[in-house]
Amino acid sequence: MVLMVGINMCSEYKRGYNFERRVRKYLEGLGYTVFRAAGSKPIDLIVFTHGAGFILECKVSKKYLRKENVERMLKIHEKTGLIPVFAYRDKDKKIRFLNLLTNKEMLFPHVNSLDKYVSL
Repeated sequence: MVLMVGINMCSEYKRGYNFERRVRKYLEGLGYTVFRAAGSKPIDLIVFTHGAGFILECKVSKKYLRKENVERMLKIHEKTGLIPVFAYRDKDKKIRFLNLLTNKEMLFPHVNSLDKYVSL
């Protein structure tokens, strides 16, 4: 029985890690610079582009969003100005992003589409 719990915990970790990698590759494909935060508590990824920054917590399901994680991410936002975002997988296994400041779904546009707003 203990062995089964260990196997289940391992597979849950692996699912979460694979989803985090998927989110990272997706954002890098859009042109964002993405760093994985070591330890992953409470932040999994730090995302930058053209002076904008985001902190992401990645979970395979929206049901895993915990109040204490949101509160920690909001405190980090207060100190850094980085926008806290929750990344999760919907029922169709598509990546979704929830802005924790507005509590609304958000999209990450392709970085090249932002060029018209950046003056050089």
